[in-house]
Formats: sequence, C-alpha cells, structure tokens
Amino acid sequence: MDYVSQESALFGAVTSRQVIRPLWFIFAGGLLCCITFGVTAVLQGGNNWNLHLPNQPIGAALIAIGVWQLGRIDIDLDYTRLMHFIFTVAILQAVATTADFFPYPKDPLIVLARIVINLASIVGAVGFCLCMRWFCLDMGLRRSAKKWMKTMVVICCSCSPIAFVQLYMLLVVLKAVESQPSATVQTGWPWFWWYLLVIALMVGPPVAFLLNILQMRREIERRATL
Repeated sequence: MDYVSQESALFGAVTSRQVIRPLWFIFAGGLLCCITFGVTAVLQGGNNWNLHLPNQPIGAALIAIGVWQLGRIDIDLDYTRLMHFIFTVAILQAVATTADFFPYPKDPLIVLARIVINLASIVGAVGFCLCMRWFCLDMGLRRSAKKWMKTMVVICCSCSPIAFVQLYMLLVVLKAVESQPSATVQTGWPWFWWYLLVIALMVGPPVAFLLNILQMRREIERRATL
C-alpha cells in the first residue's frame, strides 16, 4: 500500500466528529486554565474570605479528555507515546490545581513539584502541536499541517517568558531547599509581570488554535465530499 492509499484508509476510518470535538474540548480547557475567576471579601477583624471557581481543574480535565480521545487514533508509535505524556501531564495539572483549593504549607518540595508540572505543561503544549502536525500529514491535510507548525512556533514564543519565570522560581526553590530544607517558600511575583505573562499567553496561542480547528474542519469536510 502506497502513502496515498494509507492516507485514504486513515481518512476513511476517522470522522470529522472524532477529530474536531476533542479539539474543542482542548481549546475550551486551555481557555479555562488561562483565566482565574475569584471573589475576595474582607470580613470583620481584617480576615479575607476567598471564593475561587474551579476553572483550572475543569480546564485541565477537559484537556485530558480531548487528548485521550485523540490519542486513541492509531497514527504511529511516536504519536501515541507523546499523547500519553501529554495526557499524564494534564492529569497531574488537574490534581495540582485541585489541591490549591485546600490549605497546605508551601513546602519547598511541593512548590518544586508544581514548577516541574508547569514546565512539563509547556513542553506538552508544544508536543501537542507536533502530534497534530503528524496527524494531519498522515490524513493528507497539508494546509492544516502547516498551520500546526506555525502554531507550535507561536506557543514557543508566547510561553518563553512563562518558562523563564518558572525556571527562575525553580532555582529559587532549589536554593531554599539547599540552605534551609524546612523553610516555606513564597513564589509570588509583582502583579505587573503576571499581567504581561497572561497577555502573552492569552493572545497568540488561543487564536492560532481556533484557526487551526476551523481549518481542519474545512479541510476534512472538503475531502469527505471528494
């Protein structure tokens, strides 16, 4: 069987719904992970009462569901392994963000684990674009494959500041562990830097991801009518 016939066989075995619906899950989950909804009230005595919606755990769970559904499609071994890694990272991120709703001491090892999960999430986002490029090439969706490659570049550029911050925090935590293992760690950053990071993360990747979904849907529907 030549490569063209392999593309036709894979395209015939995969429906648009099997591809596009998981991508919508991942898109919605990514938006929820980037946005924080919360209400803070000052009670008598100066104590603060915080109410935060569980948007980040829900977002990570949606990403895990979408990745799991796409990972079930048989492309090749590299695709499957990388999808398994992304799925694992999404589950860990869901657990970690859920744990934030419960008070616990900021032990350096816990903070270190959170930083590692955040860095793995950035790697997973880049790896997902690579997986989708492989997927599109195997299905014969050439334009979509090019768009996923461009999206991977956009994510690398947008997440570079966040990765830099996470690496800096990693060095801070490692230094704290080395100097005083029992110390608690404060990893807060000035609000100005957080706003810059949120803007960098929110603008480019979601728009590129949305355009990729629409492009893939058009290309799949166009091929289905041939």
